Amino acid sequence: MSSNKDVKRWGYCGILSNILILSAITVAIILGIYFSLWNGTPSESCKDFNPCTLDKRLPDSTCVNRPFENGTSCSHDDVCYNSTAYPICINGLCTGQLEFCKGYCNVDADCPILPWSYRLNDNPLGSCTAHSCVYTFVSITSDCLSWLDNPPDNPLVLQGCLYDRFTTEFGPPVCLIRYGCALFDFATPRIGNNDVSINTEDLYNTTMTAINFFTNSNITFNDLPINPLNLITLYSQIYGLLNNTAATFKDSLAPSSNQNDNSVASKIKQKEVHHKQKTKHEYI
Repeated sequence: MSSNKDVKRWGYCGILSNILILSAITVAIILGIYFSLWNGTPSESCKDFNPCTLDKRLPDSTCVNRPFENGTSCSHDDVCYNSTAYPICINGLCTGQLEFCKGYCNVDADCPILPWSYRLNDNPLGSCTAHSCVYTFVSITSDCLSWLDNPPDNPLVLQGCLYDRFTTEFGPPVCLIRYGCALFDFATPRIGNNDVSINTEDLYNTTMTAINFFTNSNITFNDLPINPLNLITLYSQIYGLLNNTAATFKDSLAPSSNQNDNSVASKIKQKEVHHKQKTKHEYI
């Protein structure tokens, strides 16, 4: 009699154990589905144009952009580097070799044409300065990148490929645009001889002149060279580039029989009115 009760007791325990195991499996499956859903699903509508993030949509329709692990290859959405490059993600940023950056150059002809907006009268060409393309033009706004086609047609801005500087030290206000991945390179020999020669006794004064120029003109690039001779060389090149840009603009204001007021201020005002008319329903 006692042995029958023991058998039944063990039978009940086995059934209860199976029920508990099945319940645990069911809960695990439910939790797995729940967390997988909240991990998100790939979505084009959540795209942030960063080639180092995984863009997903969560069940509550919010977007999440998770950065790739360091060392992961950038996605094919990258537009900062040439197609032959193999950039990798570092701290959420696409990083590659200097010479594969689209803004790296040996001569002016190497500088790619940027997707300028039709609102800009001219299409500035890049000038190869210390192996880095520099684009300069007169602007009525300090938001220089607004003169490029707006995203999503132009992901260059959203990906952070380009950055700008704005100066008013040359009369008409001038914008400078560069590729962030194309750092000034003084280690690689340049085509042609454009080095600056300077006497040793003048080195200190000329160096201070260069430092004051970049500081006062608000052109404090993050990659300004530390070497005095390189800094002076860059100062000479950037100064000449800005001076030519301003001079070309002033020449376009030369008096004509069809124009009574040709001042710089008037010309800029005319461009501003024209700009506002065209961008009334646009995002700048």
